[in-house]
Amino acid sequence: MWELRNKTPFEAVQAFDRDEAGREVLCIALRGTFCQGADGLCQLVTDPEPVLLAPIYQGPALAYDADILPFLPGAELTVHGLADPVLDTPRLASVSLGALTKTVALHPRLSRRDGRLVSVPDPAPVSLDWTQCPGGPLGDDAAERHPENPIGCGLHPAQDGPLPRITIPQERPETARTVTGLGPVQRHWQPRLHAAGSYDDHWTTTRAPLLPDDFNRIYHHAAPRDQCFSAPLLGGEPLRMQGFARAGDLDLRLPQVVIDIRAEIGNATETAAARLYRVRLHPDRGRFDLLWLGAVPCGGRDHLLRRTTVHLRQWAGISR
Repeated sequence: MWELRNKTPFEAVQAFDRDEAGREVLCIALRGTFCQGADGLCQLVTDPEPVLLAPIYQGPALAYDADILPFLPGAELTVHGLADPVLDTPRLASVSLGALTKTVALHPRLSRRDGRLVSVPDPAPVSLDWTQCPGGPLGDDAAERHPENPIGCGLHPAQDGPLPRITIPQERPETARTVTGLGPVQRHWQPRLHAAGSYDDHWTTTRAPLLPDDFNRIYHHAAPRDQCFSAPLLGGEPLRMQGFARAGDLDLRLPQVVIDIRAEIGNATETAAARLYRVRLHPDRGRFDLLWLGAVPCGGRDHLLRRTTVHLRQWAGISR
């Protein structure tokens, strides 16, 4: 029975995965959940978010993707939950992390009814999932849906129903045509699906059950493409969020954390470092969480794994 010794203040899970060639890899995932302290530093919360072994859905929307991702090519940023109500005037909301900045417009609730726009004042918070974004049916046949957001709304001008409440700043809900969103993208949506590769006759005869030759690791990214980085984060990057929910406005730097991993496999000891790959923001809860990932190749010795130890060697930017 393999054991995980977690000597960090973060949630930790280990599990096995296989790379494109079918080689088994031990993945260690750690999540820390934070709020912004009065001193401007990151502060650990007492009820942290768990590491997820499987995706979580809320209705038709993907709330969170799974976290066991030893082959994620770079870091990513997603925004979850709710925004403060928008009653009459649209407002801009933005998030920036390092060199990445994204701004969206949040709109009051509008519907199209008999070809007319109808305002429906709604004091409830705005859901930040993809059901509130441009997408959904493309024609009279409900089965024809936008490949980048099948669960969205508002793209079919002749159809009655709700209009998007999240758009790019340059577009209005009644004329929005650009699919944009902030949360995780489902695995069968484009452009994520395209990166999964070709499961055709050539794959069946030459590669199955391994991944196709044209599989691209960007498939592992759950975030929209404009919220992804080409490499892991180092820590210390400035993080700012405003306009979503007053409780969730942030202006701080990510903590700098050094995490060492030691796996005892048979009579050998393998080492690795966990690096920062995921930043999830929860504006209505005034908190955010970070996911560090590390991987140890098993080299056919996965059955000999005895113990994994995760050690926090150094941290900065976190209130003590």
